[in-house]
Amino acid sequence: MTGVIISPHCDDAALCLGGALAAGALGPVHVINLFTRSDSRRYSRLRRFRRAVPDVAAITEIRLHEDRRALGDHVSSLINLGFADTGVRGGGQEDTPAGDNLTSDRALAAEVADALGAALAGLDAERLFFPCGIGRHRDHVIAADIGRDHARSGGQVLFYADRPYVCRLSRADAAAALADFTVAEHIPLDARDLSRKRAMLRQYRSQLSRQQIQQVIDYDAENGGETSYVLT
Repeated sequence: MTGVIISPHCDDAALCLGGALAAGALGPVHVINLFTRSDSRRYSRLRRFRRAVPDVAAITEIRLHEDRRALGDHVSSLINLGFADTGVRGGGQEDTPAGDNLTSDRALAAEVADALGAALAGLDAERLFFPCGIGRHRDHVIAADIGRDHARSGGQVLFYADRPYVCRLSRADAAAALADFTVAEHIPLDARDLSRKRAMLRQYRSQLSRQQIQQVIDYDAENGGETSYVLT
């Protein structure tokens, strides 16, 4: 089946489904990145990037290049919608209890949904993979809500648990965060698959620290692989 992974940022498809991609377990698949205009002050993990990359255009191109290196051999195509991420938009990275960011992002969410719909129209995909929205990152929440809308309209939609956010939760908190979802498929990953995923994640040198990568790999090893969900 032809699939499309909807990735909030350039590294999310690799973080959350990189093992399955490396193992070829998803079949032919495209990746659509939503928020790809990035602020170097937030996303550059290395000092040399912070010194040498002062503007949004430059760090954005670095991120896109990293994504091409990481995923280019594993996906049918990479499509970048070019929306500004929270570092560029401002207003904080996560939702607030009062819903301030959700209110400010409502118009943006409609634009993202329209652009995504246009991109999907040319792919003839049989199933879509969206983030669950764990961690309440504003960009992930927008993507997750669009996924919920697709699921409710009858599309074949699967969801993936957002890493590294889910890795930081206790089992009880993770279960609570996934309360609206039911397991659809578990993709087992052996040591070789996890090694390939680690190598994939290392391509995101300006975005992911070694500690974050290790956290994700440890989580996948403990859970025996990657899991996709359906909305209940």
